[in-house]
Amino acid sequence: MTEKAYTQLTQELFEEKNIPIEFQQSLLSQAYDRGHSWGYDECLGILIGLVNEAEMPIKAYTKRILEETQ
Repeated sequence: MTEKAYTQLTQELFEEKNIPIEFQQSLLSQAYDRGHSWGYDECLGILIGLVNEAEMPIKAYTKRILEETQ
């Protein structure tokens, strides 16, 4: 997988899962640190796992923030 394809797929993943921009760099860094030795395919697999783990807590956090600002 090329870097360009990786970047495109990560952005599509973040959009699909509604991951706020404030969390994206942290998730990307973690995925890269854990998988870069094995290439972008591995990084993407790790990122998918991280996003899936973070999705529900991010939704709960977003909901709480929205409720507190109303």
